[in-house]
Amino acid sequence: MNKILKVLLASSFFVSLAGGFFTPIYAIFVEEIGGDILTAGSAYAAFAIVSGLLIYAIGLWEDKVKHQEKLFVLGQGLTVLGFTGYLFIDSPKDLFIVQVILGIAVSSTA
Repeated sequence: MNKILKVLLASSFFVSLAGGFFTPIYAIFVEEIGGDILTAGSAYAAFAIVSGLLIYAIGLWEDKVKHQEKLFVLGQGLTVLGFTGYLFIDSPKDLFIVQVILGIAVSSTA
């Protein structure tokens, strides 16, 4: 297997692993920053809407781009930025911003 492909697959694995560790405590985290179940659901909906719309748009654009690896690396970088953003969330507004960043990141790695 190509060395670059191995690195990209490994990075994707570790990013998914990090997200998997956070998922079970997401609702508790939202409550700690002053949100409730509606905030948690709305933030996840923002993530889903952004990623859903951009997956289609970026998919059309990506077919024309020759350097798809660079787009994947950019998406992984945004994912790291998004997960790091969880450390600085103080309010539900900050949570929505991080969820939008993660939605963009997911759409560029899909």
